[in-house]
Amino acid sequence: MQAETFKKYDIRGIVNKDLIIEDTYKVAQAIAHHFKQKNPNVTDLVVGMDGRIHSPAIKEQICNGLRDSGINVTFIGVCSTPIFYFANETLDADGGIMITASHNPKIYNGLKITFNKKSVFDAEIQAIKDLFFNGTFSKTLMRGSYNEKSVTDAYIQMLVNNFSHLKNKPINAIIDCAHGATAVVIPELVKQMNWENVKLMYATIDGAFPAHEADPTKPENTKELRQRIKEHNINIGISFDGDGDRMCALTENGTMMSGDELTTIFCEAIKKEVGPFNLVSDIKCASALLKKLKELDLTCTLTPCGIGFVREAMRKTHALFGGELSCHFCFNDRYFGYDDGVYAMMRLFELLDKQQTKLSTLYNQLPQRFCSPELRLESSHDKKWTIVKEIKNKLAQRDDIKLTTIDGIRAETSYGCATLRASNTEPVISTRFEGSNPSNLNKIISEFYDLLVPYFDESYITNKLSE
Repeated sequence: MQAETFKKYDIRGIVNKDLIIEDTYKVAQAIAHHFKQKNPNVTDLVVGMDGRIHSPAIKEQICNGLRDSGINVTFIGVCSTPIFYFANETLDADGGIMITASHNPKIYNGLKITFNKKSVFDAEIQAIKDLFFNGTFSKTLMRGSYNEKSVTDAYIQMLVNNFSHLKNKPINAIIDCAHGATAVVIPELVKQMNWENVKLMYATIDGAFPAHEADPTKPENTKELRQRIKEHNINIGISFDGDGDRMCALTENGTMMSGDELTTIFCEAIKKEVGPFNLVSDIKCASALLKKLKELDLTCTLTPCGIGFVREAMRKTHALFGGELSCHFCFNDRYFGYDDGVYAMMRLFELLDKQQTKLSTLYNQLPQRFCSPELRLESSHDKKWTIVKEIKNKLAQRDDIKLTTIDGIRAETSYGCATLRASNTEPVISTRFEGSNPSNLNKIISEFYDLLVPYFDESYITNKLSE
């Protein structure tokens, strides 16, 4: 197992290169030991897995490692990450491990970890890494038990009950499960809701992801969805990532809504029902939309990227909502507060039905903004941190820039804003630009071109910044 497999948010890597299946037995022991250090009375953990080809083999190692550490295991089967979170909320368990690599390609897999209904991330992941590389673990005298209990039906029933007012509605939508984990939910949910006008795409589990990668934030992965929306006169398209904790939405024109745009739409709807409230967003949120949220009398806390940081900030600020540019949405309003793509879809359908409008209408009502998409620059794990640090030091010398450095760089000027950060999960640097008008957008992109070009091939950086 490689040290860099232990990332900020989870444990994740290319199977049998970064993440060695046989080593996940000791990873499970390290997790159990870490939990017992926090609470010696820990006895029961939940284990779930997505539909990736290597998930069953990893599941065997994880369950055996936990049981040999004296932990009772409840295996909830093939499920989405939100179903795993639901199990943490509804079963008598101290925490759990979800086997998934989320939106990453099929050669990846990993572990998301919870304890006491909270995500385990950042410093705690590093503590588990230290235990894995430096600890020695022996089998306990009393081996933990193993039990299988699916909560998928209960999860679906919860959604049906909470959104019974949407039953039999003529919702005109198309939903792409991308052969990911939401395929265990969506067909049955649509059936029980009696949504006769809802069409499905790739709504079967297939860990080879033969249709396309289960990452809807990449335009190439929603190309077919956009085509079908136009061919069939669909009002809204929905696309999920591999483990179902993210939801992307497309208008009837095929326009992909960004996470900060949907965050603004969700928050405006919640405000109409409950009045002013606290929310949380990651640092990549557009300035124009942050201004809109402030005008709504909402208090927004910015966090580093990563849903663990968002959920932690939500607890500290008693926020009703948390959203990321990457389309993680957490509702504390009428829900548990964790990121659930299917639940976010249901809230979006509810919002459109209640207002009797189309998503494009709400999109066009958002403040005028001039933003680039999130651009991903390929860089090695070693170099990406150095690049961001050196550019941050250069920007810190300028008096006309307000720098936020809780996660990489958020550089705000009188004419625009730029974010630049090293990904915690992939060998890339992500950047996004915003200008007060098209000319200023080009100006800030040009400034960052000058900052970035010493580290990249000139033609490469020119092409990437013009996407």
